[in-house]
Amino acid sequence: MRLRQDPLPLGFRKRDLRETALCLPGLCAIGVLVSLAAGLTGSPGKPVPAPDNPLSWAAAVCGSLTTGYLEESYFRVYLPRRILSAGTVTAFAVPVVIFGLCHAYEGPWGFANALLAGAFLSFVYIKTASFHGIALSHGLYNILVYLYAAASNQRQFF
Repeated sequence: MRLRQDPLPLGFRKRDLRETALCLPGLCAIGVLVSLAAGLTGSPGKPVPAPDNPLSWAAAVCGSLTTGYLEESYFRVYLPRRILSAGTVTAFAVPVVIFGLCHAYEGPWGFANALLAGAFLSFVYIKTASFHGIALSHGLYNILVYLYAAASNQRQFF
């Protein structure tokens, strides 16, 4: 596996939509599997406060999309390139672990979800060079978490 060093494509390409359509189900599958594991162990995740009015929904949608772009630009593009001199495995693993640790406030299942999702997103980015594809799928996944929280009585993290 070779980490990407090519310039970040700034323009949105049609293939980015294809990558989003492929990546989003993968993120959802990881979230569902982590949620099932949490349920089997009897230790559910932390509650997600669901938006309950149009203004809070607008903030949740905007925040989710911008967070997806911000986190992916740092953890999949910037950080791996900065530490690539330490080796390919290190440049892949360190950002994934830090990404997981940044989500540790969500509890152990949130950490596990972020760790698996981070590894998945890093792998997809390395294989496709679709920055917008992974960033948009990350943002849409975050929105789906809010939708799930609003529709669910459990209101837990995936």
